[in-house]
Amino acid sequence: MLVSALTFVGFGCLAVMIIAVLCKIVREGPSEIRKLRRQGYGVEAAFRGNVIKSDAGTTIDVKEGLEFIADQGRLRSIRQTRTISNDIA
Repeated sequence: MLVSALTFVGFGCLAVMIIAVLCKIVREGPSEIRKLRRQGYGVEAAFRGNVIKSDAGTTIDVKEGLEFIADQGRLRSIRQTRTISNDIA
């Protein structure tokens, strides 16, 4: 029963990936796919682990903290702060 369920989920994920690739080819044409493969993106690069690291998005280092605002010794509010930082390794 468990093997059948996992097989069903696996084939479902595979079907969604194939449909996504076909929609991309139909929408943007095969020339766009070739261009991305030449730039180092693609299934083969993903399987080898050689996909290019992006400079944007979640790979940017972020420093987080809390800002406390007090008035006459009493805590008024707390605010969460975030900033882009090169200090984080």
